[in-house]
Amino acid sequence: MNILQAAIITATGFLAATAQIPSARLELGAKQAQVQPEAVTGFNVGNYMNVVENRRALLELKPSILRFPAGNVGDDQDLNASSLKIFAINLKLLTVNGVQPKVVVQTRAFQGVRNDGKNKAEDAAKAARLALEHKIRVDYWSVGNEPNLYAAGAALFALQGVGPHGTVDRVPKATFYAFRHLKNFVGQALEVRATNPDLWVHAAQQGNRLTLIAINTSTSPLALETGLAGWELIGVKGFTDKVVQDEKPDIALKVASSLEFAPRSLWRLVYRKLRLQTQLIIYTTNQMAQLSSRLNHERTCIP
Repeated sequence: MNILQAAIITATGFLAATAQIPSARLELGAKQAQVQPEAVTGFNVGNYMNVVENRRALLELKPSILRFPAGNVGDDQDLNASSLKIFAINLKLLTVNGVQPKVVVQTRAFQGVRNDGKNKAEDAAKAARLALEHKIRVDYWSVGNEPNLYAAGAALFALQGVGPHGTVDRVPKATFYAFRHLKNFVGQALEVRATNPDLWVHAAQQGNRLTLIAINTSTSPLALETGLAGWELIGVKGFTDKVVQDEKPDIALKVASSLEFAPRSLWRLVYRKLRLQTQLIIYTTNQMAQLSSRLNHERTCIP
């Protein structure tokens, strides 16, 4: 086999491998509703969560709203002085420069097996007074767990590790990496779709910036054609399963017209809106004469 034959075989193999990678294009549509921070960075928080040791990581997520005592646990938990005192301490740890996240407090729903649970109206009123005593500013009160699905802060996730749920436990989880990107998903939502259903995409515009969250849900690599009319891609960051497992920093991809996304990976693409620029060109008399002559010549060559 000579060098030319080897090169042809290598190139053929490379092209075959490239052709096997499925691809997707982006289709951008009309503007939709404003993205509410509470729907993106709202979290459940309970006193069983280790906020103290994980404070630095949790603050990276910039929680906009916290719900206490968090989910089904709150349906069977009394809002007494002890529980609200601990919550007040955790809330202070998650307050930055005097800016406290919004707070949803859910009252107990069930009495429990001994029928001694504090779930009456007077118990909720007492909890409200206790919250004031502990200087907890409550933005919303929720009667039990499920009604919160239809109120403020509907999309809530556990702030700290609870089995498969939560963002950090003994180590950061994929959800922790994801929410670090989602905190940047701000502005007005836009309709967007990828031509490949394995790629899940969401877009939001704020001013002259467009943020696109792209998730390759497939177990195979996927190529994305990044072009969007009227927009210029200026940055790409994301993570893979290996990045999470190794607790490594996010990966920054080089901006290109086509990007290859690893299996089961999430990426944040940032675009800048292109501006139409008008350039003033000044010609001398001789230059104008030469330009006119050239244009006349080109016209005669057009079939």
